[in-house]
Amino acid sequence: MAYYAAFSIRFEGLNESDFQVYYAAFLRSLPIILSCKIVSFLVAGVYGGSWRYFSLSDLSIYLQGLVLGFLTSIVAVLSVFRFEGFSRGVFVIDLMLFTLLVLGSRISFRFLRVVAQTGNDRGKRTFVYGAGAAGAMVVRELTNNETYKFLPIGFIDDNSDLADHRIQGCNVLGGLSVLADLIPRYDIKAIILSTSALDATQLEQLRKICLASNTELARFEFKFDRLLAIK
Repeated sequence: MAYYAAFSIRFEGLNESDFQVYYAAFLRSLPIILSCKIVSFLVAGVYGGSWRYFSLSDLSIYLQGLVLGFLTSIVAVLSVFRFEGFSRGVFVIDLMLFTLLVLGSRISFRFLRVVAQTGNDRGKRTFVYGAGAAGAMVVRELTNNETYKFLPIGFIDDNSDLADHRIQGCNVLGGLSVLADLIPRYDIKAIILSTSALDATQLEQLRKICLASNTELARFEFKFDRLLAIK
């Protein structure tokens, strides 16, 4: 699709007879171009990724596959057809269009998943206490794994610099001092701790707030267990 669109854009405005000359070149080269792109994606490892978990590291792999496909396509056409009846501009346009199509399709799956999850009100409405890296991981895990039955609504964090920041789609709403007011306002049923920075006094205050508001309190831990130590 991208290759044909590139031909159409590059030779738009030509009369029918001239266009047919380039169209014939397009048909002759199409199997070669497709083969180059498929092999390039295999070599780069594009097909080993998961659409569901597309990330920046995957983006690097996709870009490598796209550029490799672009270069091998040019070399193949040059070797087989000596570029007679071809335009280098077609391959540049094809690269840009194919990049948009490939990355757009991958990102769209993430976008549709986020939209679907946004409309999903199943699970206990939950605050995540701690808006650091661990808190972001907790929200991501709760969002991606519906077996937990928790719906992240926002973050609680005592760092005033993070107030009103948005992390993983959830706002940082305030600290422990305003938590008692935030629970009924957002109809919160659970609070999940993602931080170990609370001292004994703060933890006891948090327990009292949860007890008074009939709110579940839990801690989400990422454990590292060394099962076999090798020196």
